[in-house]
Order: sequence, then structure tokens, then C-alpha cells
Amino acid sequence: MWRTCRTHYRGALEGFETEMVATALVELRGIRKRYGWAGPWVLCGIDLSVDAGAIVEVAGANGAGKSTLLRVLAGATLPCVGRRTVLSALTIGYVPERLTPPPFSAADYLRHHARFRGLDRADGERDVAGLAERLRFASLLGERMAALSKGSRQKVAAIQALLGRPRMLVLDEPFASLDAEAGDTLWAVLGERARDGAAVVFSDHREHSWRQADRH
Repeated sequence: MWRTCRTHYRGALEGFETEMVATALVELRGIRKRYGWAGPWVLCGIDLSVDAGAIVEVAGANGAGKSTLLRVLAGATLPCVGRRTVLSALTIGYVPERLTPPPFSAADYLRHHARFRGLDRADGERDVAGLAERLRFASLLGERMAALSKGSRQKVAAIQALLGRPRMLVLDEPFASLDAEAGDTLWAVLGERARDGAAVVFSDHREHSWRQADRH
């Protein structure tokens, strides 16, 4: 059963409306975004539809607006103008551009996210352990986040986004600072999730990713 929900945001420009319908997982129409009342436009007239099972790469030079687009897509920020339409009860896993290390261990951080995703303790521990093992991070789970290298924190960010098998994954530079083996493993996991019906939207500077994504 589909539930329709509308949320309105009124700023200095126009309204923002979100409604849930049984079409694409997420659809953006006429999205415009800027920061501040008179700042330059970061996004102008963006239209994007993401279907189940799709792997979509968002490409562009630094400052082109990739991170802002992914934040809007994930629901982490509101556009100034336009409409974001989301499938009812859609679960989204999001890897931000930067992860500020919280003041506790990687294991505690991931347990918190597992509970947030509705996993019980046993399922959460199993998910964390399995993903950490695949990304060769299991030995570092007890380390405090602030003590981890940038690459290791990136693995933690990827694991938290994957917990609970969300139907959509939005990842901002998920391969940054990962070694080649970890990057290939993460790509394999994303491919598996897509084959299971999840949508994957990511940004990446690596040239070879252009040959692997479905859309760019």
C-alpha cells in the first residue's frame, strides 16, 4: 500500500515539496540550490530519476555541485526550488563527503547505526562483522574513530551506509583514500546490492568507474 506524504519548505525563493509515489525510488524535478540568500546557484534545473537496481555515477570537476546533488538526493539537505519525489518507506544509506570522527570506537559507532536501522543486536553484530571482514577492517573495530586513518574512516562510513541493506545507496566519493583492494571489494559489494534491486548513486574521480556504472 502506498502512502502519500507532503512536506513544504518555504524560503526566500519558492516551495519545496516531497511526495511519495509508486514510481522511481527517487525522482528530482527542477531542482535548484544555493547557500545563503544571495549566493551563487550550485544546482540549476536538475532533473534525475533513479530506478531500483540502477548504478549511477555523478561526475564533474571539483566545485561542480556533485556533493550538493547527492545531499539533495539522499534527503540530507533541502533544495531551494524543485520537487523531490520518494518511494514510500524508502531506506537510504548515505556516505557523506567527509566523516567527522565521533568520540568513540568504530564498533560503537556502527552499533549505533545498526540500531538506528532497526536491526536487533545479533543482526547488527553479524552485519558489522561480515562487512568489516570483507573490507579487511575487522581488526580495527575496537579503535577510536579519531585514531583511524582517513582510509579506515572511509571503510567505517561505507559499512554504516550498507547496514540493514537499504534500498538506495548514495555515496559521495566512497573510494577516496581506499587502497586498490578495498576499493575493488567495495565496488563488488555495491554491484551485489544493485543485483539484489538496490539503487546505487555515487561520485568518483576514477576513470575506470565510467566503464562500470550504468549511467553517468
